[in-house]
Amino acid sequence: MWFPSGGDTNARPAHPIELPIHEVVLHPGRRHDLPPLDLAQDGDRQAIIVGHPIGAPIDSFLRRVPSLRVLLSRYRFRVESPQPQIEAVHCEQELDQPSIRNLPGLKAVGSWLGGERNIDLEWFSSSLEHLGGSDRQFKDFGGVTRFALQSLRLTADDAQSWRLVSRLTSLRRIRFDGVPIRAGAVLQRLVNVEEAEILNLAVKDLKALRGWTRLRRLQAPPPRSMEGVEALTALEDLWFEGRTCPPMAALAALPRLQHLVLRCGRGPLDLEAISRLSGLRSLTIDIDSFPIPSAQPFLSLTQLETLDLGRQRIADGQVSQFGALRNLKTLKLGWAYQQDEVAKLRDALPECVVDVDVQEGAPPEPRRRGFVEYDQNEGEATWSIFQNLCGRLEADDNHEAERIVKAALKKTAPDLARRILFDSERDAFCAVAKTEADVLTVADLIIELAGNRP
Repeated sequence: MWFPSGGDTNARPAHPIELPIHEVVLHPGRRHDLPPLDLAQDGDRQAIIVGHPIGAPIDSFLRRVPSLRVLLSRYRFRVESPQPQIEAVHCEQELDQPSIRNLPGLKAVGSWLGGERNIDLEWFSSSLEHLGGSDRQFKDFGGVTRFALQSLRLTADDAQSWRLVSRLTSLRRIRFDGVPIRAGAVLQRLVNVEEAEILNLAVKDLKALRGWTRLRRLQAPPPRSMEGVEALTALEDLWFEGRTCPPMAALAALPRLQHLVLRCGRGPLDLEAISRLSGLRSLTIDIDSFPIPSAQPFLSLTQLETLDLGRQRIADGQVSQFGALRNLKTLKLGWAYQQDEVAKLRDALPECVVDVDVQEGAPPEPRRRGFVEYDQNEGEATWSIFQNLCGRLEADDNHEAERIVKAALKKTAPDLARRILFDSERDAFCAVAKTEADVLTVADLIIELAGNRP
């Protein structure tokens, strides 16, 4: 985005502006106040901010900026003469029919937030490729089938609207909000989609997406089952955000997966499955009350350039182990760790931006119930046991130790078993409880099981 860098913003040159300005951001003002021409560039976007009276025509300004292609505004404006050079408009209040008719070159429009049933899709040229808004804003949403749309950002709660969407098989990019629970019939026909963001999608699996072989980016709530994901062989970027973590093992079948974001209200998360995604270049894990046992599950991800565990605690505190990931450019870890561990981490990754806090003083000793160590998770209203129990329970690994404890807990205290979150790894047993009383009950059971071992 280009912004004024200072000077007299009331300057009004009479000649056309020759700079290649492609975007303009309109904001309320008394006049079309042009910024000075010494503008600062941000990336490849070229735009200016211009004041304009709400609802006033902007034709004189458009004639002075012949390179302009994109108009962005929170408020109404009018176009009173043909302006075929304008290709995209985003206005948060509806435009009138004459203004839209005077923009015959429009390829992209969105998103009118004010009013209902005020926009007629017949006003737009059939060359429209990108549309955004709510189905309630259009007099007849059925007109959407006139266009060979490439992208659609749609909020809708009407079943007929979604049936119409299923006919838009030219779509390449979608952002849907309000998709019905039985979404399969809507989604399965959109086989050309390459980028998809689907909010509030409640499906048990991804079988409806099996035909989406071109899909490169997907953001959606996590399904209960990952069945169908194996067909998404072009998928590079996956973002799950929802209440619970999805099963992860099936992601190993995605040969091009490079970017993974998991934002979930609660675990458990299959870290061993994550460790097999060796092609990942970026990984974000953001899960409430979910301590990660150690760095070990991540050390096989040698292609990682970005690792964001900014809300997770590394339970064993040995954060220096992340130094084995030599390709890291950005590393973010939650909680604070011993100074020597952080120093070794920084020394191992001198070119990496490391965001981690240093713990002051010696680490606190864990609380004990017999031989079982437990503690309250720092900054959280949860309690956890995190310990190697293989020897005590004569188990081959801590997955087996977890199965022993879970089986006994279901038998002796089934209600408590439903409240405990188990998330053990091979090297450490992990159980998380919401109260100290619950975690102590689990500790007592472990002590009893260890005493009964032959």
